[in-house]
Amino acid sequence: MMLFQQLGIWRIAQLIAAVLLVGVGIWKLFVDTQPLHVPQVVVPLWLAVAVLAHVGVSFGNTKLAHAHLNLNDTRVSFPELWRINLWGSLLNLLLPFGLGALMRGAWLKLRHQMPVPKASMHVLETNLIVFVANLWLLALILTIMSGGNWQFAGLALTGAGMLVLSTWRPLLAPALLPYPFAITAYLGVSYGLQLDVGLPFLLLLPVIVHASALVVLAPGALGVTESLFVLLATTFSLPLGDALWLALATRATGLLSVILLLLGLTVSRKIGERRKTCGK
Repeated sequence: MMLFQQLGIWRIAQLIAAVLLVGVGIWKLFVDTQPLHVPQVVVPLWLAVAVLAHVGVSFGNTKLAHAHLNLNDTRVSFPELWRINLWGSLLNLLLPFGLGALMRGAWLKLRHQMPVPKASMHVLETNLIVFVANLWLLALILTIMSGGNWQFAGLALTGAGMLVLSTWRPLLAPALLPYPFAITAYLGVSYGLQLDVGLPFLLLLPVIVHASALVVLAPGALGVTESLFVLLATTFSLPLGDALWLALATRATGLLSVILLLLGLTVSRKIGERRKTCGK
């Protein structure tokens, strides 16, 4: 009963945070002196790069989940885990309450007899590891770009972060994969729509998006992510309309990549099953 009460309090806190963020985001757009405009130039090749980069993000997240499960003596097929993660991503994008994570936990329980607390910790730890890895890479890149007197202190801090990450040594390589692919996806969308956003702004976005996943009442944190993009653009004095289009187009290219991957993996599995049947 206490657990359900805590979950209820957490949902209420999520609802309040979502309403506040979305409200502030809409207010910022409403008072913005620059009118919202539809992008006049679209470069399909760059948008295709964004879709492929989303594939890389999904691959990296699945590699991390696969390595984490192996570390905990749970052997699963990588293609099967990738399909489950993709279905989970699709659920998260289309339905509220972060049902994708619940789906992966239920699959581990039913298919691999993993206890619910252990499955929940698996989902929580992989998300935490990616968040820490994203922060570390962000700090390292900003430190290298900054130069000057702060560079040594920044390198020392990122070195300390590396020591923290080293406690997850077998998971380090896959944990570092999603961030560069995510940056590539944002670059692809910004170039594809000719949006006026700078690299420092884009470097922060993977961390912001990961944080927005904490408020998952709406499908894919719809509205929350867009509001965070707008608020972050305010601090960088960037056009708020461009930040909004970046968020919406990134969501669209991410959804397209999930659908294409699911189709590709399903067709590949069917072909494999047919070959096995013909071989018998």
